[in-house]
Amino acid sequence: MESESKKYYKRIKQEIDKVFEETINEDGLLGEINDLKSIISDWNGALVKSDENQLLFNSLEQIEISFTNLLLGLYRSAFSSLRLSLEMVCSHIYFSANKLNYNEWVNDSFDINWALITCPDNGILSHRYANAFFKDLNKDSGKILEDVKFIYRELSEFVHGNYKTWEHSIPSIKRHKDLHEKYSSIVAKLKRIYCYLFVLRYLQELTTDQVSKVEEHITSELNDIEVIRIALGGEK
Repeated sequence: MESESKKYYKRIKQEIDKVFEETINEDGLLGEINDLKSIISDWNGALVKSDENQLLFNSLEQIEISFTNLLLGLYRSAFSSLRLSLEMVCSHIYFSANKLNYNEWVNDSFDINWALITCPDNGILSHRYANAFFKDLNKDSGKILEDVKFIYRELSEFVHGNYKTWEHSIPSIKRHKDLHEKYSSIVAKLKRIYCYLFVLRYLQELTTDQVSKVEEHITSELNDIEVIRIALGGEK
């Protein structure tokens, strides 16, 4: 005779299967996820191989875990993994210019510090960073930094269990349209943010052949930024 506990978890599986079918057929989101993964993968393919590139693979893994959780109706886990993807990309950018800290991180004597990475004076979107790698993007980095901090805060609400995130956590699994739309919106913004971070850090170091591997992503996400458009040979 089947136990009540086993019956309970079988009912959960049925609920999960229903959410999966409803979500996987949602127009657009799967394509957006694939675009986000392609941005990271293609940039990784264009860059010179380095140890810190492993963080880009980590980010890709977290995107896949995140979307899988979304398909299963596990929204809190989906947002948490998406935050870790953001942390991994930003950490890669940070460590690419801070080899000492990277080696210390590998040796467990340095912790990834979000406040340090996003520091307005010395972080990856600071004027100092732009001056070192792509000076003409100085004026644009401030807005991207605001976007990064906003999205990180939005994702962190689910990680930390903020009060308003529990209104959806009822004792059943079902598709939540508002959370689905929130997730889609964040993914769309991450595409632009990831492209910008890679451009700021690397574009002026790439060869023509390397640029060709990522130019489509740059044009798609950042063509409105004149400095970047001109750098790719576009019009003012």
